[in-house]
Amino acid sequence: MRTFDSPRTGCIEATLAALSLAASVAGCGSDEQQHGSAGAFPSGPLYAMTTMLQVGQDATSLLVLTPSLDDGQTIDYAQAVEIPDQAHLFGIEGGTSVYALLLQTPQLTRYDLDPSGRLEAAQELRFDRFGVAGGASTRSVHFVSERKAYLLDDTSLQAIAWDPEEMVIKKAIDLGGLKREGWIPYFDYLPKRRGNQLVVIALYYDQNFSKILPETSAALIDVETDKVTYVHDERCGGVSNSTIAPSGDLYLGSDPYNAAVNVIGGDAASKTGCLIRMRAGEDTFDPDFFVNVSDLTGGFPGGGIVPGPGSTAYLRAYDESLFAVSPATDALSLYAAAAWRWWKIDLESITTAATVAEGVPPSSGVVKYLLADSHAFATDSSADYSNTTLQDMTAESDPVKGILVKGLVTGLVRAR
Repeated sequence: MRTFDSPRTGCIEATLAALSLAASVAGCGSDEQQHGSAGAFPSGPLYAMTTMLQVGQDATSLLVLTPSLDDGQTIDYAQAVEIPDQAHLFGIEGGTSVYALLLQTPQLTRYDLDPSGRLEAAQELRFDRFGVAGGASTRSVHFVSERKAYLLDDTSLQAIAWDPEEMVIKKAIDLGGLKREGWIPYFDYLPKRRGNQLVVIALYYDQNFSKILPETSAALIDVETDKVTYVHDERCGGVSNSTIAPSGDLYLGSDPYNAAVNVIGGDAASKTGCLIRMRAGEDTFDPDFFVNVSDLTGGFPGGGIVPGPGSTAYLRAYDESLFAVSPATDALSLYAAAAWRWWKIDLESITTAATVAEGVPPSSGVVKYLLADSHAFATDSSADYSNTTLQDMTAESDPVKGILVKGLVTGLVRAR
């Protein structure tokens, strides 16, 4: 089993544990909640979210419902489903079912939305017989259709095909071409589809999570045939996020944790934050495109990439005036500091200097975004990760502040 101290999941989760957020869980669950029901909202739009309140062996998450993602909307946590694990949420938008992926078990639980607007626990799938390990992971679920989905698992390097309607496993697809001896692989947060091709990005840490391999590898899965091909790039490592531009080009950004490791440990530990791309219709990384994030942000180191309105996107960069680094500072502390700002770039003129999003307060370096209603919502967490604000990054002009949620939001699906 992987431990929960890796930068990709553990950078957040170990910080949560260290700050003892377990106290915020008290009083959240009733017998009904632990048996799995949430609601009720009989009409109108409805969004399901998972939010994490505690990690490790005593992990706790909540599955909540809300009719709106707007600023000022409140959540009735007394109606939440309490999940005794680290849960992430996936589903087909508007499909009336959501799927909670548990990291320690490992297990997938389907929750169905009834006519009254309540979520009820339905069927479960377990993946441990395929060698899927519990513990730290950025595994995710990608839906091809109502009858086919993949569990993308970085602990066993597999894409496991399963039927979301019948809740049965169909086959396991080997992604062993992503293995690197001596390095721990993780997958990007939100793998992207390009037509019939699913792009799964791998990034690598050493055993102590203090070095990042300067390589980006990708498994290209044909979702019709399940055939896999691989591509590699040795200029940029630690890629955790990507976005598809209106042109169809896929832009990939290294995680801001890369920048934090580089600030603390120098180039021997990690290259600084960078951007690379795959052109539309091509299955290789563009050899003529490579950008250091600091070249766009006036020297501020950073990374990550989140879609903005039109052809724009956002990067995350560290502002040293907000958090001074001392000889005692480690990369995790720097990454968790409320010293990272959003910077806006135009993907059609990528060499043009980025502009800082002045209307959004600085927060931690975590860059993870969730999709709903064709909008991208970044999860901006408080310094102690006790709550998360969803920022609508695809709003016109600057990002728009959305709903405030207790804990660390890990999944979002429009269920109706």
